[in-house]
Amino acid sequence: MKKIFNRFLQEINKIRFNYTAMGILNTPPIEYKYDNKVVIVSMVGHSTVNMYLIAIKSFILQFGYGSIEVINDGSLTQEDIDIISYHVPDITFFDAVNVDTLTCPTYISWKRLLRIAELAKKSYVIQLDSDTVSSAPLVDIHNKVQENNGFLIGSDRWAAGVDVDFLYNIVRYWKNNHVQARAEEVFKDIEFFSDGTKYLRACAGFCGYPKNFVLF
Repeated sequence: MKKIFNRFLQEINKIRFNYTAMGILNTPPIEYKYDNKVVIVSMVGHSTVNMYLIAIKSFILQFGYGSIEVINDGSLTQEDIDIISYHVPDITFFDAVNVDTLTCPTYISWKRLLRIAELAKKSYVIQLDSDTVSSAPLVDIHNKVQENNGFLIGSDRWAAGVDVDFLYNIVRYWKNNHVQARAEEVFKDIEFFSDGTKYLRACAGFCGYPKNFVLF
């Protein structure tokens, strides 16, 4: 009974959120300084258009400049594209289907990463997920962009980079088949970490990729 109630409550909250999020459509188009030295990238689908507009509008309000790209996951309609284009002047769209994943998995998040890698050959790239809201001036992010240093969202549990041997001694007991945990088990055997380079366990939902960060 408790599970049924929680599921019902979740659906009610989802409906309330979606109704509130529609209010973003009544706001004017964003204003910002166009600067192709930094690209703000988000992968967007039909069901997250309003969430994306909240994310990008609040971000630009607190950041002020850049160029903006939406990676279409394949579900955006022409109406979706028209709405986003109205609210975000000078935005560009890129279809995920056009990303060559080479020997990497074809899952949609890999397409996003490889598109970012392509953009980072010429620009600093900020990935902005649609479930983010920026509520204060992004001074630290501006500094990272100007210094061409990357950033990720950390956590209280993983607040700093860790030695991969130390990481292995924790992760191996998780018995987790998720690709992240499986990868973390073998980092100790990869030459990239042989010089003592540490691993930062973090979230890619909001992160910065320095220009020319790609090693291949």
